[in-house]
Amino acid sequence: MPLHGGIAPAFQKGQALFRPVVPLAVPRQVWLPLAYGTDAARSPACEIGDTVMRGRPISVPEQTGEPVLPCSVTGVLTDIRPLTHPLYGVLSCAVLDVTDAPVPAWDAPTQPDPPFTAAQIIEAARLAGIIDEHDGIPLFEKLKEAADSGCTVLAADAAAPEPFDCAAPALLTQHPEPCLTGLQAAARAVGAAETYISVYLPGRLRRQLKRRLGPKVLYQIPPVYPVRRFAPVRDDTAVCVVGLQACLALYRALYLCEPACTGVVTVTGDAVERPQNLLVPYGTPAGDLLAACGADAGKGLLIFGDAFTGVPGTPDLPVLPGMTCLLLMKEQPAAAGVCIGCGRCAHACHTGLLPYEIARRYENMQYARLPALQPDRCDGCGACAAVCPARRPLTAMVLQAAGSGDVVLEWRQSDD
Repeated sequence: MPLHGGIAPAFQKGQALFRPVVPLAVPRQVWLPLAYGTDAARSPACEIGDTVMRGRPISVPEQTGEPVLPCSVTGVLTDIRPLTHPLYGVLSCAVLDVTDAPVPAWDAPTQPDPPFTAAQIIEAARLAGIIDEHDGIPLFEKLKEAADSGCTVLAADAAAPEPFDCAAPALLTQHPEPCLTGLQAAARAVGAAETYISVYLPGRLRRQLKRRLGPKVLYQIPPVYPVRRFAPVRDDTAVCVVGLQACLALYRALYLCEPACTGVVTVTGDAVERPQNLLVPYGTPAGDLLAACGADAGKGLLIFGDAFTGVPGTPDLPVLPGMTCLLLMKEQPAAAGVCIGCGRCAHACHTGLLPYEIARRYENMQYARLPALQPDRCDGCGACAAVCPARRPLTAMVLQAAGSGDVVLEWRQSDD
């Protein structure tokens, strides 16, 4: 349903919201990128045929101070191959045949808090290779930027505002204390005086968490997508938002010396027999996750990501940092129709754009008229396409009109 500057998505989390995070069986093979995004190309850290131990760097940074990318399994490096991923673009990947890769349990007790300095916390995030799932930025880079900007409020995004994703809420309900400890460590690193965990949970789960974490920790966001406020503060207050999985990974890096080798992914959709929240080694093929949930990738449309921002993919593609949801849907998307001029997309756009007009000018190749409509302000939230009755791919067209024709994951850019 469109709202003024957003939409109220249908709550479709279902059984997965109440299911615990369970480890996925060890995959036979993983594909791990040597670098992400705009990072400079890297060389593998070993030769073909060598065994790489879990947690060791998979590639060699070109300069000191760059993020470390740890190997998610113990396996033999068999090849270096290019991969075109629907979320991450073109990657150079190390292919490893797994020899021994036990997935760690998430049941370590909270330990006493040593007096970590801000520099130690940021360096621990770099060495652990933590990539923030909220926006795809390495956590250590985000913490340094927030510290330099004078951030006063730090919020962990556990809201999962899109319809199906349950990864963060499942982690929070299962391991609330370590998540909060990691958030508080991140706050010390940036000098933030206030911390919050933003959620969108049913009342029973929210009351249970308040009893464990305290009444002032959780912030229940309004049921509007995209989220524009992650903490109960004034609009002019500087708020830095980090992902909940990044907070938990920081806790594990500081207290357990554990590298960021795994992520939690919600596997669901109407073609999935047993929706689950799975703890997955990075690089695992998506087909392994579907098989663990009793799903057949050949009997539906596979979507990497959630309903609004996800893109179609194939089961041989790997799960990589930043991905928290995998959908398998029976219904194929209907063909796009002609714009009927209803204006729902403009009503739903939280940045005040006119998606229908941008799409019209883009389709008619009236490129000289596009800058006046400011398509570069689009952050790819997908609200306009979600409410379009003609099922037009408005988000993709607006991003292409802004000059973003590459197939990459468009995380939200605004933190407050």
